[in-house]
Amino acid sequence: MSAGALVVFLGTVLLSPWLGWAVQDPVGRAFTTLVVFGVTTLFAASLLGKADAGQRLVVQVVGIAMMVVLAAGLLAVVVAFVPGGVLPAWYGVTLPALGVTPAVDQLIGAVLLWAITAVAVFVLLLVLGQRVVESRSEDPGPGTV
Repeated sequence: MSAGALVVFLGTVLLSPWLGWAVQDPVGRAFTTLVVFGVTTLFAASLLGKADAGQRLVVQVVGIAMMVVLAAGLLAVVVAFVPGGVLPAWYGVTLPALGVTPAVDQLIGAVLLWAITAVAVFVLLLVLGQRVVESRSEDPGPGTV
């Protein structure tokens, strides 16, 4: 549920007028930052809350995390190749200072979106794995006295 909310939220922000609001208005930027923080915290908490569960549930959590990375990659491809680019009016303000074309800037942004998502989910899975190992070492299991 939280994984779907994260992916839908990212898609909504990046492919709607919300992005313009977040870029041009300080209130929009603050609101977007708060919502991003809330949705990603919900996602991380839902994954890390499964650390004490059985092995089957942990495998499901890893699958969900990988699906989020794949969905972020797909979203990055969509952002990179949107006809006309995402928020094209903004490039008239920023491009002279950046010295890159809108297409290159969109591609760099898409790669960064996917890379940051992948690294964050990987770190989250490492923490989950550490918690699973710790919970297994504390629980001697059935049959031990």
